[in-house]
Amino acid sequence: MRQREVEQCWQQARPHNVDNLLSAQTLYQVTCNHCQTRDAVIRCGECMPLEWFCAECDQLAHKRHTLHSRQTTMAGFLQYIPPTESVKLVDGRYIVSEQDCFLPTAFPKSICSCETNDVAISVGRSVTLVCINGRYDLSLPVLTCRHCSKQWGPEFSDFVRSGYWPATMQAQTLFHQDLFSSFEAMKTAAPGMSRQAFTAMLDHRTKQFGR
Repeated sequence: MRQREVEQCWQQARPHNVDNLLSAQTLYQVTCNHCQTRDAVIRCGECMPLEWFCAECDQLAHKRHTLHSRQTTMAGFLQYIPPTESVKLVDGRYIVSEQDCFLPTAFPKSICSCETNDVAISVGRSVTLVCINGRYDLSLPVLTCRHCSKQWGPEFSDFVRSGYWPATMQAQTLFHQDLFSSFEAMKTAAPGMSRQAFTAMLDHRTKQFGR
């Protein structure tokens, strides 16, 4: 009887819940939550409660949060875009342009013996990161001292310290270490699940988030 009452309550609430789900996808004019001046064109659900960004604030914030899944309102509806794309205002209209995205990794305290820690960050070689949300195509950061021109790039030990595990000795593909814990937990809960099913799920999430 309790189960029947619960089911009846859900049946009564279902139309209202569906209406709430559809209304959550409705677009309306929103001001950027950060600069409070420009129109918002990017929504990032992982930045709640300040999820709305203008084009400029989005680039500033998500240089630090590369792995966030962002949505643009340019097409008249919410559409996911990869971290390698950004929205720009050109001649009064918004366009999507390519941008470089760095792999989030730990930096050393210093890369040379110069007294001033004045370094420039440039784009290194391409690298693929796989985590529980799927695949990311990123670039490695390269630090260059502005005084002595000495350079630094992340190596095997830096990847491990940053929470990644190289798939090959060349580290062209990196696995987030949390991915192994997630796979272990799923295999414990569902021993019949295969690696192929797990990787298919990762592939689905990659496409779902526009990457």
